[in-house]
Amino acid sequence: MAVDTKWFRDRLADQRMSQRGLARQLGLDPAAVSLVLRGKREMKIAEAAAIARLIGVPADEVMRHAGVQITSKGEMVPVCAYMDASAEVHTEPTGPTVPHPGGDLPETLTAIQCRTAGTALDHMDGWVMFANIHMDGSVQADAVGRLSVVRLRNGVMHVAKLSRGSRRGVWNLVSPLGTIKDADVEWAKPILLVTP
Repeated sequence: MAVDTKWFRDRLADQRMSQRGLARQLGLDPAAVSLVLRGKREMKIAEAAAIARLIGVPADEVMRHAGVQITSKGEMVPVCAYMDASAEVHTEPTGPTVPHPGGDLPETLTAIQCRTAGTALDHMDGWVMFANIHMDGSVQADAVGRLSVVRLRNGVMHVAKLSRGSRRGVWNLVSPLGTIKDADVEWAKPILLVTP
């Protein structure tokens, strides 16, 4: 399947964003974005999710126009947690299931549903975040600098961007509603995909 370059240009124009601006928002080199939009490099799922958020369309639509057909693995992923309006994550062992989004995501995914209706995070209500949050007691290197599920040593979990704290062993958490400085983190796992 070929990349629908015109579709991407039209969506960027709708958002009054240039290709270079898109690259900046994604934290990518403009040449890498150019290669993706010309079909010279396959778009990654995380890139599609980020582009989807920026241009306001579902990630699977972005992937389809990028020439990548994602088919479900036919498996279901348990929704075993939800995020509330404070970006705190609560476990829910008997939640519903959602289809596995497919692609190169691990089969051991966990789904976290956003329940934020009528709050400052209302725009996220109903979103599903996929992560591999099997608790192994470590901060994964790829969680640093990315939106992640973070468990503090006191047992509280948050959705936040993780950065190094003021001293060894502590971390700063930047959530949609604020910053927690020098938190004692038990583990952190990156969010691999968000479906609005």
